[in-house]
Formats: sequence, structure tokens, C-alpha cells
Amino acid sequence: MDSKEKLEEFIDRLMAEDRLQTPSDGFTQEVVDRTLAIYHTKIEYRPLLPKWMFYGFGILVVGLILFGFYLYTPNGNYVNYDLVLGKMHDWSAQLFLQFRLSKTVMYIIVIAGILACLQTILLRKHLNNRFA
Repeated sequence: MDSKEKLEEFIDRLMAEDRLQTPSDGFTQEVVDRTLAIYHTKIEYRPLLPKWMFYGFGILVVGLILFGFYLYTPNGNYVNYDLVLGKMHDWSAQLFLQFRLSKTVMYIIVIAGILACLQTILLRKHLNNRFA
């Protein structure tokens, strides 16, 4: 236990020699002012995707929808790409001539595109209101 007493005496001597440090006048008020200045700064919101990407995506979706209506045949169950690629005679045209989609699949693709557009618009509006 002698070592504990020596350690305590040593610590007491160090503490007696060292003076207490005090903060400068107005330290607390300066910290509060800086904190409030940071808190009240307006956050600049920049969207993740530029507007031209949204417009381009919208034009693409509308174009696909119009293309789907152009290929729609009221008397058959399938959309036939022969209307579009009928005059082409290369191997890619032959591949697409054999490719057929049922009406149901075409409707599902169109509806999924419309829902994706609506969700994008609503999510963008929500995020703009939240961070503005």
C-alpha cells in the first residue's frame, strides 16, 4: 500500500503546481452563436438527376406508348411487328418478324411504364417539398 500513497502524493503535487484552465469570456455564448448560425443556414438542394433526364425519360415513355398503339391490331390477339419491319430484308428484321407479344403483355408493359412515371413524379415532388 506504500506505492498507492506515493502515487497519491505525486498526483497531489502535480495538481497543486498546475493551475486550472478557464475558458475565455463569452465562450459559451460564442459556441451557441456558432451553433445557431450553422442551424439556420439554408441547405442548398440539388436534384440527383437533371431535368433534361426526366423530360427525356418522359418523351421515351410517351413514344413507346404511341408505338404500342400504332402496332395494336383490333382483330388479332398478338401485336405483329410485320407492320414496321415488313420491308426490311436483313437478318435482324427476320428475327423481329418472328417476335410476337400478346396483348396482355403489351398492356402490362405500358401500365408498368405509366406507373413508373407517376411514381417518379410523386417521389420527386415529395423530396422537393421535404428538402426545400
